[in-house]
Amino acid sequence: MFCYRKLPHCINQWTHDHVKSFFISIGLENTLLILCIRMDGHGLLHLYEMCMINRESMFQSLKVELTEEHHKLLPIADYVTFLNKIKIYVPIIPIKFRTAQSDPVSSVVCNVM
Repeated sequence: MFCYRKLPHCINQWTHDHVKSFFISIGLENTLLILCIRMDGHGLLHLYEMCMINRESMFQSLKVELTEEHHKLLPIADYVTFLNKIKIYVPIIPIKFRTAQSDPVSSVVCNVM
């Protein structure tokens, strides 16, 4: 039996178990959790950022991977739920300070719940 973990407010502090708890708490354990099971908070944040850059392409990529690797469908509602629920844990980083060379973990401010 899985023990639900209280999530640190900043996604950068999440472990693999926190990621699992997040997906279970929002009801996506049968779709997106399967694709993200080995991710920690940094990996999940990177996935979210990729989704924000190109939402449609990332939906298609995740959908294909889930179908081909796990023989499951990814409903658009699950994808949209993920994007909406993860927002409160994503650090706020002013665009002008963020560069390709900067470390997103070093000086971030997380949204206040």
